[in-house]
Amino acid sequence: MDSKAFLEKLCGCRVDLVLGDAIKPRLRPVILETAVYAAGSDRKTKGTR
Repeated sequence: MDSKAFLEKLCGCRVDLVLGDAIKPRLRPVILETAVYAAGSDRKTKGTR
């Protein structure tokens, strides 16, 4: 099972997985504003690089 399918089944909702550098600069603020980071990720603060 791939990561996306696993997370969708676990969370019970649609999941989008992206690398931070792949987000277009003009869309970055909007996307990171609604981003949810997984427990254990190295993202201490929402929206940081």
